[in-house]
Amino acid sequence: MSGPGLREHRKAANRAAIVKGATRVFSEMGFESCTVRDIVRASGLAAGTFYNYFQSKEEVLESIIQEVSSEVRAVVRRARRDAASGKAFVEEGYLGFFRSSVPIQVCFLCWHGIKAYSDPWSLVPAAKCPGFR
Repeated sequence: MSGPGLREHRKAANRAAIVKGATRVFSEMGFESCTVRDIVRASGLAAGTFYNYFQSKEEVLESIIQEVSSEVRAVVRRARRDAASGKAFVEEGYLGFFRSSVPIQVCFLCWHGIKAYSDPWSLVPAAKCPGFR
């Protein structure tokens, strides 16, 4: 790969590294407690690279929310398409949401001042019910 293809690939990889690092930092430290420096450190990129993609940690969070929203919409559409019953649709939609987004759920809870948990499923009591998972 060379030229524009390599450049675009590198840009996508850098952006993904920032988002992944931010997700981890938000869930470990809480949104309010972390800094852009913490996100950069977690991403493994150079400090200035962050600002080529985002202006603030708030902008990274908005990006994460958009990505998760797209993912969740796809999960719910598949659940609706494949469900044999209304109950199956609700169960698969609900479980699909948490399967795909538990780290984000923890991130949001941390943002609101709730400490991160080592077992994200402990935040979803219904998920621990026999036969529900």
